[in-house]
Amino acid sequence: TSKMAYHKADFWEQRYQEEAPESSSGSSAAPAPDWYMDFDQIKSKLLPKLREGSRILIPGCGVSPMGLSLSDLGFTCINIDISPTAINHMNSLKGDRENVEFVVGDVSCMAFESCSFDYILDKGCLDALSTDLETAPIAEKYMAECHRLLRPSGELLLISFASRELYNLLFLQQPWEMIETENVETEDTERGVYWLHTLVKSQITSPKQQS
Repeated sequence: TSKMAYHKADFWEQRYQEEAPESSSGSSAAPAPDWYMDFDQIKSKLLPKLREGSRILIPGCGVSPMGLSLSDLGFTCINIDISPTAINHMNSLKGDRENVEFVVGDVSCMAFESCSFDYILDKGCLDALSTDLETAPIAEKYMAECHRLLRPSGELLLISFASRELYNLLFLQQPWEMIETENVETEDTERGVYWLHTLVKSQITSPKQQS
């Protein structure tokens, strides 16, 4: 059985080209289903964590309407994905919203200014970059980028199928403090339960950064 190349741009571009709604060029196009869970399934746990008017980054957004939902509540949401097809589709749904952006980019090397986000909302992006040893260096670069982009004491909200223990090595590459891990039950009959990890950007310099 061949491995899924979740870390490769061509994989996602081909996938979204095959799955993109035919009406993606029009504003009436319906959003595709969310990976893992949709906004209604996570909002009761997510919204209490977010300060009003915060700036949120959603990496690996794909065609998820999560950023649209958050922008409708007054948050500024910057969504990034490596697939131009996905981003074009989401921009077709943006309408006249001024507080949401969809941009093409590589999450392991993002062009945003350092310390420019209050929160990073990851829903499956780190999971996709953590499939095997080959992708581990990419996952480390991504986590370093998340740390760079968050403001002091900013939070990485990580929605994952992996428990805290499976990600400990990645968390240790940068100074993070995990302050909470919660179960999130969904209607996903195959998995059912996901994890919501809340990590805070620590200001303590790690031994790796000092070297």
